[in-house]
Amino acid sequence: KVSVWNRVYKVISRMLEENEKYRLRLKYQQLSCES
Repeated sequence: KVSVWNRVYKVISRMLEENEKYRLRLKYQQLSCES
């Protein structure tokens, strides 16, 4: 059970990381477009 949760946690953390990068990129694109 612990191993399964470990795997799930890794996947979720990776997804969150990608999501953060994506949002940051979007924000920078908007900033560059506005200026």
